[in-house]
Amino acid sequence: MTLAERRYRSFNLPESRPHFARSKAFHTEHLKLEIEVDLQRKRLEGRASLRIVPLRTLPRIELDARAMHISMVTLDGGECRYEYDNEKLVVIADSPLSRGVHEVLVSYAASPIQGVYFIQPDEAYPDKEVQAWTQSETEFASYWFPCYDSPNDKSTSEMLITVEEGLLAISNGKLLSVSKNRDKVTYHWKEETPHSSYLNSFVVGKFGVKKEEVDGISLEYYFPEGKRNDVPRYFGETAKMMKVFGELTGINYPYPKYAQTTVEDFIYGGMENISATTLATTYFPDERSNEDFQVSYSREGQNSVNLVAHELAHQWFGDLVTCADWTHAWLNEGFASYFQCLYLEKEKGVDLLRWDMSLKAELYFDEEETSYRRPIVERNYVYPDDLFDSATYEKGAWMIHQLRYILGDDLFFKGVQEYLRQFSRENAETHDLRKALERVSGESLEEYFEEFFFKAGYPEFEIEYSWDEVGSTANLTVRQRQLTDEQTPIFRLPCDIVFYTKKGRTKRRVLLSSAEEKLAFELGSKPRIVEFD
Repeated sequence: MTLAERRYRSFNLPESRPHFARSKAFHTEHLKLEIEVDLQRKRLEGRASLRIVPLRTLPRIELDARAMHISMVTLDGGECRYEYDNEKLVVIADSPLSRGVHEVLVSYAASPIQGVYFIQPDEAYPDKEVQAWTQSETEFASYWFPCYDSPNDKSTSEMLITVEEGLLAISNGKLLSVSKNRDKVTYHWKEETPHSSYLNSFVVGKFGVKKEEVDGISLEYYFPEGKRNDVPRYFGETAKMMKVFGELTGINYPYPKYAQTTVEDFIYGGMENISATTLATTYFPDERSNEDFQVSYSREGQNSVNLVAHELAHQWFGDLVTCADWTHAWLNEGFASYFQCLYLEKEKGVDLLRWDMSLKAELYFDEEETSYRRPIVERNYVYPDDLFDSATYEKGAWMIHQLRYILGDDLFFKGVQEYLRQFSRENAETHDLRKALERVSGESLEEYFEEFFFKAGYPEFEIEYSWDEVGSTANLTVRQRQLTDEQTPIFRLPCDIVFYTKKGRTKRRVLLSSAEEKLAFELGSKPRIVEFD
């Protein structure tokens, strides 16, 4: 295919529309859920209490609540009128609510079609465990509890989860109590770090359990019964990862507990619920599969080490600091994807980082060639889940890696630490990261972000080399050959050119900014190798 013949499919579909951060009429301070989980009937029943603060005078409070049976609603302790259309629950106040704290209590039941998954054995898999687990990203929390189901609001939370005796219920935060009532058990969990609704979770089932304490953090592992000997292969590097990420971010692991639970039939490799990650049992290696598994790579990028590192990195990038809306989802996923590589670099050597990054590049290039081309920051889409692709994960990781190259390690990591400190427990957008890096480095990065985050594509180079014996000069012609259009520019970026001669290694950094650049370098002798990076 020639350059003229190449055309990229559009990411945007006819039904795509621009999306922006949702306007908020109120802030949720605290969420309390009291739910009973019936695994056989695939049903939840209970109460949701939301402590809210209006941001302006409100005659009503609108909550997301999909496909529920609402039995009662109270406002500040008294029954109130409400309207419900199977998607939105509108709580109507007798008189407008002013600023201050108000409590909405909703009694409800649900048999969720999304958000909660009930797992049971069947004819094909008669030995499958009976379980229930949640998966609320992007906006599926409202299938199992009434809430503000967008990422740009954060609250603390607690859950009282009642299940049949003999089952465990794992959730976010600290376990405050376990109480028995006849043949039922209630687990009371509380998460005191504010977080977005989609990061709330529970898992119910029978599990093997292993716990350890490292630097005051409770590390909790929940795994298939009978697999205790396999736990070190899957989770054994968690404490080291936590230490590495704390050093790189300047923030120690920010929660008192970190649970990792493997479940049946999970729809992804893992999910970074705050302080309580859920993982797929398919990534849980036994002794026989372990050697191959450690060097395998999948769309979730992840062998077991990479997967555990990726989800743990999210506890900083995605949970502690969360994208303000899904347009900026790469701030969650790009950083988690890159930090899993930083762990490899720190613990296993730079060659593994390069190997993992090369695999990421292949996934991204393949998406552009076979699917579509889009900017990392893309507002036009149908569903937010459409954005969880290689532009968000793999290209996002690569652009972070390139920022590290441009700024150097010292300024880059100081900038990342500044970003995390400023937006800890808050939401952030792409420009917030840019400004944090600029404050620390003094560099203007606006052009770089515009081209590499808000435009699509990547530079494709064609290089010609010749040696001038008379002038002892290496001549390079560098052309950017990518198809340019309104989405894809001629990129401006620094590049290292390394010459290997009899006398050693000479590196020159040049700034490329044109479709064609002619470069000349005076050298003492003809190079044996010319490396363009």
